[in-house]
Amino acid sequence: MYTILTTGPGHASGNVGDYLITASAIELLKRETGVEEFQVFFRSEDLTSRIDAVNASKAVIMPGFGIREPLYPQTYGLVEDLSKLTVPLIPLGAGWKSFPGDAEDAEFLTYQPETVEFLQMLADQAGVFTTRDLYTSRVMERHKVSPVALVGDCAWYKPAFLGTPFRRVNTPRRIVFTTPHYAHYHEQAKRLGSLLRESFPDAELICAFHSRLGPWDRKLWNHLKTLGYQVRYMSHVVENLDFYSSCDLHVGYRLHGHVAFLRQRIPSVLVNEDGRSTAASATLGMGGFNASKRRLSPEAAARFRRFDRSRMGRLVRAVATRTPTRLGDAPQYADHVVSPADEQIPVKVIEYVLTQLETGFEAYDAIAALIDKTYEESMRPFLRSLPR
Repeated sequence: MYTILTTGPGHASGNVGDYLITASAIELLKRETGVEEFQVFFRSEDLTSRIDAVNASKAVIMPGFGIREPLYPQTYGLVEDLSKLTVPLIPLGAGWKSFPGDAEDAEFLTYQPETVEFLQMLADQAGVFTTRDLYTSRVMERHKVSPVALVGDCAWYKPAFLGTPFRRVNTPRRIVFTTPHYAHYHEQAKRLGSLLRESFPDAELICAFHSRLGPWDRKLWNHLKTLGYQVRYMSHVVENLDFYSSCDLHVGYRLHGHVAFLRQRIPSVLVNEDGRSTAASATLGMGGFNASKRRLSPEAAARFRRFDRSRMGRLVRAVATRTPTRLGDAPQYADHVVSPADEQIPVKVIEYVLTQLETGFEAYDAIAALIDKTYEESMRPFLRSLPR
């Protein structure tokens, strides 16, 4: 038996991408280790009262391990006294988070000493610290966490499609559009949704919500339904993603909407909201566009964010956004100052899609080859090394 710490709680937004990571990890673990029994907990739960059950398993596996500060015991609750855990803690495909999350951030982001110490402890217990993308690997190397191995995102891998090429698509009949996490990209997403309809007037367009709807989602949906979009609510249940097998193309903001298509070798184009997506696109090598355009260097951005959190900064923000500070201020104001949404992205994305359709997305076979190679050379050997 393995203990699994999932990134998706049963409550809150119900982001189906978190459920896909967990389900994919369990499928791969069954395939490569032969273990069939799993107990699953949300990552922030305090497991002290369940320590006997945890120690009865072979290991604590943490798929899609999210490096968020403070890391322990806030992001990962684990147990009050780690010395009482007798089984190893094993991250599986760890990922960073940063905004805008470009290569400059990967060279600048600095973790607290206690975070680095914890990450090294995990590397020691697992034998290697596994990452899901190039940027996370680079950040770990800069912090001298070692050894590090890139095994990819668990959700990259759907065993039935390993070794197969991409579906050739020249005239997409059913297109999925996924919505952004952040209001920062609301106007950009409206424009992209409109251009999709203009470019594919005869296609069936589906707006897929991967999480529970928030106020900005509702405003976006009100716009899209006037353009003839249908809606699919995907949150909380991983089987909802099975619908994507009947679709021809994904264009949008959800990383694991993108991955849910790519793992089945169906074309997808991702608009990168932050470091999770920019890192995935950099690793896969194509099919991704950064949603924002950096205006401040990482150093200047860090100084601005410190000011923005100060009392004077809050007052300046309230004046600049005409939003009372007691109401929480304008959405992602600091992000807008650091790296505003790029108004050219909708046009660039559509131009890219139309160009790829001329060859049936033939270039995407390189993504398939990279996923297959990473599985055979990194993910599979690591899984087979796990205690069982």
